[in-house]
Amino acid sequence: MGQNETPAQKPKASKGAIIIGIIALLLALGGVGLGIYGMIDGNAKSNKISDLQKQADDLEATISELKTAIAKTTSTGSKIKIISSSWSGWSAGYKPEEKESFCKLNLDGTCSTDDGELSFTITGIDDNSVTIHTSEAFSDKEDGINLLSDKQDFTIKKGESLKLETPTMDAGFTYKLSIVAE
Repeated sequence: MGQNETPAQKPKASKGAIIIGIIALLLALGGVGLGIYGMIDGNAKSNKISDLQKQADDLEATISELKTAIAKTTSTGSKIKIISSSWSGWSAGYKPEEKESFCKLNLDGTCSTDDGELSFTITGIDDNSVTIHTSEAFSDKEDGINLLSDKQDFTIKKGESLKLETPTMDAGFTYKLSIVAE
């Protein structure tokens, strides 16, 4: 080498370039870390959702078993007695004919009168009452008929009768429902 010649110098990186490189490396490592964390967190969420779904399924099965047990124990000792009669506002001498029918107490069971005018589903059974949902609206007003009734859910209390009437003025049906021992 000559006097004026200098050995080949390695290029030096500027401090700014080094800092930018370190920041880029940290960001890359952080992204990988967040990706791994996200996978772990995603698996944990998936496991929690799976556990919650299993608990919900177990609870639904338990509720179904309880409904069946309640319906069996209640239905073995009682039934619904239905006395139905027609009425007419057109004839003063009209003589209604009463018909009697019975319905077993089965939760979610359906029942209808022989004439098919009253049809309902038993939606609840407890020690003191039975709740029903009728297929159409009826009036349960004690003094007269509520022509605007849209009521379809009714409760029959033990020891009492429930009177339902078709919400019309010209002709219709009256039903008296009560809980009786089998």
